[in-house]
Amino acid sequence: MWKRRDRHRGQARTSFLARERRCRREAVHVVVALGLGHRVRSVNVRGAGHRAGYIDVGYDASRQTPQDRHFDDMTVNLAPYTDVVAREIYDQGSVDDIGSAYFHALSIIVLNAPPAGYSGSLTLDELIAAARDRARRIVDDRAAAITRMTALLVLRQAISAPEIDQAWRNTATHGSVQRL
Repeated sequence: MWKRRDRHRGQARTSFLARERRCRREAVHVVVALGLGHRVRSVNVRGAGHRAGYIDVGYDASRQTPQDRHFDDMTVNLAPYTDVVAREIYDQGSVDDIGSAYFHALSIIVLNAPPAGYSGSLTLDELIAAARDRARRIVDDRAAAITRMTALLVLRQAISAPEIDQAWRNTATHGSVQRL
């Protein structure tokens, strides 16, 4: 009898930790998108098909060139891989994030036009490294926002633009993130 209860408690704890990690991964995506100046309309960790969660980002196409938009998308896609907790999650969403980052890098190469502020060569390795480093700066700078978004997602599983904006405003930054 006791063994069964202990096993059940362990499964519940593992399930909570897995859910918290998924929430953190989506929170990292959200915070990096916001750090790049984009509007996040919603985030949901209830799952969608084969993914653990998703975010809905609104881009202002009038203020960005195609290569800038691709570079921002790469940065958001690679963001969880800069965070110790979030990168522990590996599911189809992770595969999609990596595949999408490579798609965006290839798109920049095909356009043969570097994103604003980017001074590296137009190679997969350099573009991926630059986007990952850019995401890491935002993740490091906005740790409090990631913690707050994670807590909201653990409690609610889905949050909308007003709640996202409020959580973003209520967390202080330790410095400014440069455009690149």
